[in-house]
Amino acid sequence: MREDCSRDTYRLGKTLRKRGLNSADMLEQLNDIADKINQQLTQWLELESAITMRCEGQALTDSRYWCCDLNEGNVIEIPCGGTHSQSLAEYNQLWVEFEYVNDQQIVMYTRSIKRQ
Repeated sequence: MREDCSRDTYRLGKTLRKRGLNSADMLEQLNDIADKINQQLTQWLELESAITMRCEGQALTDSRYWCCDLNEGNVIEIPCGGTHSQSLAEYNQLWVEFEYVNDQQIVMYTRSIKRQ
């Protein structure tokens, strides 16, 4: 993870297939999936919503969560990645890219460009 990029590796194994994921179809549609995600990210950025932090304690090792209202009906929370952002207005662009590794694994890169 860097300030402007995170890398997440996803295993498309038997457990996901048992739960209904057709990984072959998904792999064929990776570009379309990325396009839809990127459209959603663009819409969220246009909101310029405030970002707050929720901490589960004062210690350095306590969990921290990034909280933001994306007009989806409730405030979303995700584990903090250390961006220290206070608003979506700080970003010019957010996007994802997928890398096909093999039929059992993909990598997703989430990238950002902050406003000057």
